[in-house]
Amino acid sequence: MDRIDLLESKVKEMIGVVQVLRNENRDLKEQLAQAREEIRSVGDERQVLDQERTVVRGRIEQLLGDLEELKQEAEASDSQIQTRFHPVDENAGNHPGEMAQAPNNPVIPGFA
Repeated sequence: MDRIDLLESKVKEMIGVVQVLRNENRDLKEQLAQAREEIRSVGDERQVLDQERTVVRGRIEQLLGDLEELKQEAEASDSQIQTRFHPVDENAGNHPGEMAQAPNNPVIPGFA
């Protein structure tokens, strides 16, 4: 009978191990399912963020282009203004980019 008792003890021990392993397996499957769901969620979020980044990058590039265009227009306008309002009078000694000097004593008609 000792052998039957030993066999019974070993079988019960194995049944206990199988139950523990089944429980661990179930828990691991649940953890795996949660991890997969988190990965999917993070992937979806990343996709949204990538799309937003692309939109923001495009808008920034557009703004930079607009600023560059304004800068070029301002430089062209400044160049035209300098030419129009600061003529070079070589007889007066003015140089390009210098303002023409007004006479010190302007003569106002009728008050001379």
